Amino acid sequence: MIAAILARLGIPAWVAAAALCLLGAAALVGYRDHLIGIGVSRESTRRDLVEAERTRQAQDALRLANTRVKAAQDRLDAAIADIGKLQKELTHVQTQGAALQSDLAAGRRRLPVLVRARAADPARPPDAAGAAGLDTGTAVPAELDPAVAAGLARLTGEGDAAIVRLNACIAAYDAVIRAYNETE
Repeated sequence: MIAAILARLGIPAWVAAAALCLLGAAALVGYRDHLIGIGVSRESTRRDLVEAERTRQAQDALRLANTRVKAAQDRLDAAIADIGKLQKELTHVQTQGAALQSDLAAGRRRLPVLVRARAADPARPPDAAGAAGLDTGTAVPAELDPAVAAGLARLTGEGDAAIVRLNACIAAYDAVIRAYNETE
């Protein structure tokens, strides 16, 4: 029937066959393009899902890292504050020690100590209480020489300052160890 219509129109059969082949080829190319478009769309959707998942994972890791950094910063700030307090305490101890040492050396203050009273009989050996501790009932107060008293005050001040510095070192060490342990 199509051949009869084409013959009336004066179109040869070979031209009609060629036109039908071209029309079929064009339809096949269009269908192939449609299938490729569907594949591209599916692959694009899959890649979007993978990218969204990776983005979510990266954001979770970033939030976790930021939380850890914030906690470490808070601990570091607390350790710095503790060290600052210890430095103030050290300054205070050093100031008090210097003032006491100066007062003792100048004679503005006296440093009394208890000394054992001498026995009436010099041939009598000292009692055992002297070795274990001083019996305050037989002790008499005496004052140290100002230079000796200032030297003792300097020694005790240096000891107090050393203790404060040691506490600051311990606080800094503990802060570093805590930070190190949390990074592992």
